[in-house]
Amino acid sequence: MKTSVDATSSPSRMVARSIAVTLLVIPIFAISVAHTAELIQVQRYEDADEYLPAAERKNADGVRLYLRQQPGEETMTAISDRNVSIKVIAMIPDAAKAGVILFPGGSAQLSMNADDRLDRSFSFVSRSRDYYWSHGIATFLVDAPSDHVDRVGLTPAFRSTHEFAMDIRAVIAMIATKFNRPLHLVGHSLGAISVANAATMPDLPVASYTLVSPVYWYSDGSRLVTDTKYTKPVQIVENKDDACKSSHASGIEKLAKEISAPSIKVSWVIGGKNELGPPCSPFSRHSFIGAEDAAVKAIVESF
Repeated sequence: MKTSVDATSSPSRMVARSIAVTLLVIPIFAISVAHTAELIQVQRYEDADEYLPAAERKNADGVRLYLRQQPGEETMTAISDRNVSIKVIAMIPDAAKAGVILFPGGSAQLSMNADDRLDRSFSFVSRSRDYYWSHGIATFLVDAPSDHVDRVGLTPAFRSTHEFAMDIRAVIAMIATKFNRPLHLVGHSLGAISVANAATMPDLPVASYTLVSPVYWYSDGSRLVTDTKYTKPVQIVENKDDACKSSHASGIEKLAKEISAPSIKVSWVIGGKNELGPPCSPFSRHSFIGAEDAAVKAIVESF
């Protein structure tokens, strides 16, 4: 998942997306409310071939760069009231005590193969999801909506809109029908904006909000992270060495003071392996390269 995205979304692009529609076959567990029109779908952009080769050449430490769909994981599909679909990669371990709904950063579209299974998605939340399972935590990895899986993907501006809030509501409603234990929202980098948008809907069945390496300085959309009034506990998890300008570690304590929530906790992760890209990339300290297990441990300790 690339971290640098274009925050603009022109009217002509939105019209083009509306025209590019494809009839989807939705699994029986999809949430749908009398959707009779064709779902809006754009062609999925596959970024693995573009971004992985360079990282693999530099990966002297042998760090795992991606995690394909694992045995026991299923692909679920939610249908939003604005007539788009959202894929969710779900794993519910036996005796799971809680679940995390994971919102990727960057442009957020997942790498999916022809069989509708997760392929080489390399964002932090994608490649680290199996670490939750040993803690008895179910994982629900959220794709971009079907009208935003193109090269541009989810922009910060769209993540903060009412339209995207409709998509989030559909995803959480679907998950809640399959999993009746506490649900915690986790957003990495730009995914923190998605979590903040969810927090504007206090009626959702959510137990807490976790902002991981959250973007607090970027462009349209990022202000939602601090402008939202959170009604559930908030946790920030950050790497001490995060040098990404938009989420620099030096500004996290100030961010925590600006957030309105019943409680807020800041958890720090130290170290990791050699960075394989720029400071805001998927293979940097911003994305906990080589310290994914420590980051997940910090996340779940507050549940």
